[in-house]
Amino acid sequence: MGGEGGGRKTRRSLIAIVVAIVTLLLAAIAYGAARWHARTTSLDFSSHTKEHVADDVAHVRQEIVSEEAGLDAAADRLESQLSSPGAPPTRMELFRMLRSEASKRGRGARILENGQPIAWWGEDLRANAARTYQFDVTNLYITRTRTTGPYVIETYQRIPNDLDEQSAIRPDIHWIDSATFHGGFLRQDPGTYR
Repeated sequence: MGGEGGGRKTRRSLIAIVVAIVTLLLAAIAYGAARWHARTTSLDFSSHTKEHVADDVAHVRQEIVSEEAGLDAAADRLESQLSSPGAPPTRMELFRMLRSEASKRGRGARILENGQPIAWWGEDLRANAARTYQFDVTNLYITRTRTTGPYVIETYQRIPNDLDEQSAIRPDIHWIDSATFHGGFLRQDPGTYR
């Protein structure tokens, strides 16, 4: 009877040792796999980051080109209407022309005569439209200008630099916390990471 009870204890001990060995072996495999994954991730991070940034830059450039084309088309249509033969348009007619060209969010247009705005619609442009790209504290403005007869036509798009909202240029990217257009070097706020 003592031999049979000792055999069970030995068998239980062997089972416990085998379970412990298998558990340690599985833990070692899991640890090794995690270390390998962490190493390959850290090695690939720089190249993946460069790919993401290159893709984002290409996307932003494409969006800017698209905005410029839309502004050019609006300015061309306005120029065509203003240069058509006949009596010069009234101020009310100028406002009506601009309304149809500046209905998109962030879009604006104005007509100047002798350097003074005589009709405007949409976003306010608080600067001279002499440059294609202009920055203020919170916005990037893309502008287009045409001259026809006594009129200067300005069409422009405001793209906000609002860190609290998703980018108007690339709202579908979730790995970027924020993107800011700027005219010079940005200063990093204390406690932030780049």
